[in-house]
Amino acid sequence: MELADFLKRRPFTVLFSGGKDSLAALLWVIDNVGLDHDWNILYVEVTGNTHRLCNEYVHRICEELGVSDRLIHARREDADFFDYVRRYGLPLIGKHRWCLWQFKVKVFKKHSHFTQVSGVKRSDSRRRRNVRLVEYFRQSGNVTANPLLDWSDEMVVDFIREHGVEVNPCYRIYGHSGNCMPGSTLVLLSDYTAKPIGEIKVGDRVLAYDPENDRVEEGVVTHKFVRPYEGKVVRIKTYGLYDLVLTPEHPVYVFIKRRFSSRPYYRWVWHGWMTARDLYEFYKRERGRGTWLMRPYVAYPFLTSRVPSPLPPEMLYFIGLYVAEGNIREGREVRFSLGLHEEELARKVAEIYNRYTKREARIKPRPAERELLVKCYSKRLANEIRRLVAGRRALEKKMSPLLLRLDPESQLHLLRGILDGDGCLSQARGSKVLVFVTASPHLAFQVHLLMLRQGMMAQLTTQRGSPFKPDRTYFRVQHYISGRHYGAIVGSTAVYSIQSITIEDYEGVVYNLEVRPHNNFITQGGLVHNCMLCPYHSKAKIHRTLQDPEWGPKIVEALRAVRAPRSKRMREIRDLWLRAAGQLPLTDFMG
Repeated sequence: MELADFLKRRPFTVLFSGGKDSLAALLWVIDNVGLDHDWNILYVEVTGNTHRLCNEYVHRICEELGVSDRLIHARREDADFFDYVRRYGLPLIGKHRWCLWQFKVKVFKKHSHFTQVSGVKRSDSRRRRNVRLVEYFRQSGNVTANPLLDWSDEMVVDFIREHGVEVNPCYRIYGHSGNCMPGSTLVLLSDYTAKPIGEIKVGDRVLAYDPENDRVEEGVVTHKFVRPYEGKVVRIKTYGLYDLVLTPEHPVYVFIKRRFSSRPYYRWVWHGWMTARDLYEFYKRERGRGTWLMRPYVAYPFLTSRVPSPLPPEMLYFIGLYVAEGNIREGREVRFSLGLHEEELARKVAEIYNRYTKREARIKPRPAERELLVKCYSKRLANEIRRLVAGRRALEKKMSPLLLRLDPESQLHLLRGILDGDGCLSQARGSKVLVFVTASPHLAFQVHLLMLRQGMMAQLTTQRGSPFKPDRTYFRVQHYISGRHYGAIVGSTAVYSIQSITIEDYEGVVYNLEVRPHNNFITQGGLVHNCMLCPYHSKAKIHRTLQDPEWGPKIVEALRAVRAPRSKRMREIRDLWLRAAGQLPLTDFMG
C-alpha cells in the first residue's frame, strides 16, 4: 500500500518545526494527501529557546499554504529551556537529549493524533539509517510516517524551490531553523559552577588566569559577542577534559614538552597562546614524525588559594558525606541515604553527629528500598549545611566558594567524605581507578578541582544512564592511581595531553566574551583567550601584514629590536610574529 493511501485512511498530525525537512514533509502531504482529509499541523515551541522569527515564519507559511486553520501552536508553560540546562546540563544528541523528551514528546502526547508525519531522512545520521517508512516511536507512543526517508538534502531544497516557498529566515542568520538552538561551550564561573556561554551575561564573574603570577582569579565579562559563522572549526579532544571547539583564529593556552637525549628526557620548554589553526598544524606535523619530539598539552588552570578552615576535620568529612548522600527535610532533618551494606559508614555519621550536637542519630534500615537511612535532627546543623552546600536534589547540588578556597589539607577531609559516599575503586586497562559519579555537572567540576588540589591528575568524562535511571546523563570524575595519567600538574595548572585535533565544517552561531582584566576565561575544555587577540594574531593575518612591502620590514625590524620585552605576554607576541617572518626558527622558539 502506498504511504499516501495509508494516511488517507486515518487522522494524522504533521510535525512542523519550521525547518526545511519538516516543511518539505508538509508540502508532500498537501500534494499527495490533499486538504479533504482529517489531519492537522503541530508546531511545538521550545519554551525560552525558540527564536521569534521562527514562530512568525511558521504562522506565515501556513497562511500562504492555506492550512492556518489546521495549525496548533503549542508549548510547555511550566518549564523553561535554560532552567533545564542549569539542572541537567547541555542536551547532547545521542547521549543526553533531554530537550526532545521534555519540550517535544510531552507536548506531542497532548495535541497529536496517534499517527504522525515527520521529515526524518536516513541521510541525516547513522542513527537514522535503520529507520523504516512507517514505524512505532516508543518515546511518544505514536506511529510515525516518514515520506522523505530516502531523500537527500539536495532533494529537499529542490522540492521546496519547486513550490516557490521561502525557507526559514533563521537559516540565513543563525545557520539553523531557530527552534531548539544548539548548546555551546560551558564556561566556569567564579563559584566553580558551569554555565553555557550562550547564557553568559555582561557583568557575570568568570574564572580567568593571570599568567604573570600563575594563579586563577575572578574576571568580569564586559562584552558578549554573538555572530553567525560559516566555515571551518577546530575540535580539540584531550585525555581528561571535554572537547573544545574553536574557530581557527581563536587562541588557546598550550604547554609544550620536548624530548631530549639526556636526563631528564622530557622537559617543559614553552607555554603560551597559540591559535587553534597553528596548534592543529603543529600537532599534525609532530605526530607525523612517528615519534614525539615536541608534544602539545592543553592548559587547565585551577584555584590555589589557602584559606584556613573554620571547621574541624571531622565536620568537613561530615559535610563531604552530605554532598554525596545527604539531603535536608522539613527544615531541620539532615538525612543520609546509604546502601544496606554501609553500616560502618552509618555509625561513623552518627558518632560525628553525637560528638558535635550531643544528640543521637536514628539509623533506619529500609530493605524494600535497598537503603540505610541516617536521620539527624538539628535546625542549627541544617542551616549551617545550607550555607555551605546549595541544592536539595542530586541534580542541583554544588558546594559554596568557601569550601573550594580552603587549604588543601582541610579539603582532603572534605574530599574523603565525598568519595566515601559516592566514590569507588575500579579496574580499567590494568590500572586502579578512583571514580566519582554525580548527576550534577556543577558538582563534577568542583570535585575535579578538589582532586587537582590534592595532586591527583583527575579526568572529566560523561556516561549515559544507570540500571535505575537509564535516560539520565551522569558526570564522571576519575583518577588513575596507577598507570598513565596523560598529563601533569605544573604549578597551578593541570595540563592534559591532546588525543586528537580535527577540522570540521560548521554553520551557525559562535560566541565569544571580553573578560577583564586578564582577557581570558576557563572553559570545559581548557583556557582560551577572549576575542581581543583573535583578529590581530591569527596566522593568516600575520602573514598578510608581513607581506605588505611598507609595513612588513618595519614590523620585523621593530620586533627584533625588542630584546627584553616588559612582559611575558609581549614576548610571546613578539616571538609569534618573528617565527612567522622566518626570523626565529620553530626549534629555537621551543627551547
